[in-house]
Order: sequence, then C-alpha cells, then structure tokens
Amino acid sequence: MLGSSGASAGLAGQLGMKMSLALFISPDIAPPSVITEYEKAWFAADHDSAPEVNIAVAALCAETKEQAEYLVAPSVYWKIKAFKHGVREFLKKPEEVLDLKNKLNTSDKAFFDVVMNSIVLGTPEECAEKLHKLAKIYSTKEVGIVTVTYDYKDRLNSYRELANMIIG
Repeated sequence: MLGSSGASAGLAGQLGMKMSLALFISPDIAPPSVITEYEKAWFAADHDSAPEVNIAVAALCAETKEQAEYLVAPSVYWKIKAFKHGVREFLKKPEEVLDLKNKLNTSDKAFFDVVMNSIVLGTPEECAEKLHKLAKIYSTKEVGIVTVTYDYKDRLNSYRELANMIIG
C-alpha cells in the first residue's frame, strides 16, 4: 500500500500489506515514526510473515545540481498550481517556468523553494548519497524513485545515471 501518513501505515500493517511510504507527495515529509506505526500494527495483527516497507521519493540527477533544479522546475511549478490553486495543467518547459516563478507572489515563491528542497537533487553521486541516507533514516533497503520532467529523455537519463551509480 502506498501511503504518506500514520493512518495509511496503520491500515497497511493491520491488513498485512507491504507498505511504501510516499515521501514525494507533500513537501511535509512523513517522519520515520510512520514506519514504527506500520510495524506496531503489523505485529498487533499477528501476521505470519515479517512486515516489508520501502520509501518512495522524488529525485532527479543531472550533471550538476543546478541542471537538476532546472529540469525539475516544471514539476515544482505544477505542484504549486495544483496544491495551492487547484489548477491542474500540462507541464511547462523549464525556461517558461523560470520566467513564471519570477511572477509568483511571495507565498508561492516560498512554497516553490520548500517543494524544491524536498526533492533529492544533484549529480548522480550526490543523489546516491542522499538516497542511502534516507534509506538508513527510514530503516529500509528499498527506495522507489519518482522523477517528473518536461522532457522524457531527461527523466530517462536521470534514471539511467542513478542506476549506474547505485547498482553499477
């Protein structure tokens, strides 16, 4: 079960489902205690097997952190429009988003930065290091990656570079 809170974690544990903690939905990232809630519910339900959990994070790697920020900007802008204004539209080009960012009000600019900072961004080496740290914090060996870009080739390149860095 994909969930982002203690409520969904508790339900997954109670029902005996595997749990994927979604750290990519909201910039208010769920604390590691959500995993503990899942495990407590699992053991309280007395399932025969062991609980299984992973985390799912937003991540994008590129040659530089600045390039990664540029490529992920359309996704960040989309979240502002969707979460704060209820507007769901197609992703815009990165250069268009950077122009639109300058026209945002102060609150939306601040939210843009918060969302940007909630995403694992950087070079493949930097991203791999951050992902390993997150896996350790959440006591899991499995990490799912969500990458949203305007151009599919940038997403594919990010996945490819990250895979090469992590699994060789």
